[in-house]
Amino acid sequence: MDKLKISAAVLIIVLASSLYAFEMRTGSKVFQSYDMDTDLAVMAGDITVNSNIRGNLYLMGGHILFNGRVDKDLYLMGGDCNVNGTVEENVYIAGGNINVSGQYFNDVNIAGGKIVIDSLSYIRGNLNVAGNDISINGKISGDVEIHADEVKIKGVIDGDLTTFVKDLDISEMALITGFINENEPDNNSFYWHKKKMSRRITKPFIFKPFAVSLNFFLFSLISAAIWYSLFPASYKGSGKLVKKDPVKMGLWGLLCLIVLPLAGILSMIFIVSIPLSIFFLMFIGATVFLGQFPLAFAVGELFAQNIPGFNKGMLPSAAGLMLLHVLIKIPILNVLITVAWILCGFGSIWYWMLKRSKTNATVVAI
Repeated sequence: MDKLKISAAVLIIVLASSLYAFEMRTGSKVFQSYDMDTDLAVMAGDITVNSNIRGNLYLMGGHILFNGRVDKDLYLMGGDCNVNGTVEENVYIAGGNINVSGQYFNDVNIAGGKIVIDSLSYIRGNLNVAGNDISINGKISGDVEIHADEVKIKGVIDGDLTTFVKDLDISEMALITGFINENEPDNNSFYWHKKKMSRRITKPFIFKPFAVSLNFFLFSLISAAIWYSLFPASYKGSGKLVKKDPVKMGLWGLLCLIVLPLAGILSMIFIVSIPLSIFFLMFIGATVFLGQFPLAFAVGELFAQNIPGFNKGMLPSAAGLMLLHVLIKIPILNVLITVAWILCGFGSIWYWMLKRSKTNATVVAI
C-alpha cells in the first residue's frame, strides 16, 4: 500500500506538470496566432503556428507550418513539416517531408523521409538526424550524427560529423571543423541505434521505437489525453476488454497483426486503391502505438481498487501508463510488456471497433 501511495504521489506531480498545465486544440485546421504562457498541444489536419509559446509546444498533424517561437521544447509529428521559427530548448521532429529553417539554441533531433536543413537555419546544439534523403545546408555549432541512404552537406559544422550513410556527398563549399567518422549503415530502414554501433554516443536517439524516456512518456501521455477527451467510449471500452479477457485480446491482436497488413498490401494491386491502402497501413501503425493505452487502463484499475478516491477521470490510466513505462526498462519484463502492448492492446482496439460496427449495423437493421 505504501508503494502504491508513493507511486500515486509521483504520478500526481507528473500529471500536474504535463496534463493540466497546457491548452489543447483540435480540428481539421488550426491557426495559432496569439501568444501563450503555458504549454500548448495541437492535433489537426493542417496546423499553422505564428505565435510565441512560453512553454512546450506539441504539434501533430498532416501539414504543419511553424513560424513562431517556443521558450521550451518543441515536439512535432506530421506528414509535411515546415519548421521556420525559433526554439530555446530541444527540438524533436518526426515526419515525411521535413524542412528546417530558423534558429535553435539547443539540440535538434529529426526522423523522417526527405529532410532539408535550410541554409538559413542555425543550430547551436547537436543535430541527430535519421531519414532517407538528407540535405544539410545550414550552420550547426555542435556535433552532427546522420543515419540515411543519401546525404548532401553544403553547410557549416563546427563539431564532429558521424555518419552511417550509403551515399555521402560533402561539397567543396562545406566547412567541417571537427573529426569526420564514416561508418557503414545498418539494415534498419530508419537506422535506429544499436549497441554494436554506439561507441561514441551514450544516450539513445530520441525517436527509437518504444524507447523509454521522459519525452516519449510525455508524448504518450498527451496522446492518451487526446484520445480520452475526444473518444472516451472507445478508450474505456478497449481497456475493459484487456482487463476482462487479455488472452482473447492477445490472440485477436496476433490475428490482426497478420491479416490486416497483408490485406492492405494486397489491395495495392488495384492502382486506384493505392492511396487508401497506404492510409490503411498508416492507421494500422497508429493503432499499434495506441495499443499501450488499453493495457495502461487495465493496469491503472489496480491503482483505483487499492487507493480510495483515485478513480477520477483518466488518473488511473495515467498511473498505469507511467508504471508500464518504468517496468519496460527492466530486462525480460520489457519483452513481456512489449508483447502485451502489441498483441493485447492492439487487439483490443480492433476487437472493439469490430464489435462496435456490428452493434451499429444491428441498430440500423432494426
